[in-house]
Amino acid sequence: MRQHTSSTSDRAPVDQQRAPSAANQNAEANPHDSDDQSLCAMTAEERVAAMWRSQLTLKQLARWSSRAPHEVPLLGGEFAWIAMRTPDWAETGPQDERAA
Repeated sequence: MRQHTSSTSDRAPVDQQRAPSAANQNAEANPHDSDDQSLCAMTAEERVAAMWRSQLTLKQLARWSSRAPHEVPLLGGEFAWIAMRTPDWAETGPQDERAA
């Protein structure tokens, strides 16, 4: 039986295959990108309203939750933006109260 051997000359070296792109490097190097700037420009009330309107990205929601967890509404003891994506919450519908 004949074994198949592939030529490595047509493939980039492993280091080049896994190297992050320049855009990814800039995003990692600059934590204050446009998403963060727009989030920081809002008041706490504006962030909450934008969250309920689903106008914040998951990245923005995660950063907001880590930087100001006291501002993020809770549903059943969980951040509302996480809880409202679960099947249990979807079945019961929106809740207007902040559960402690």
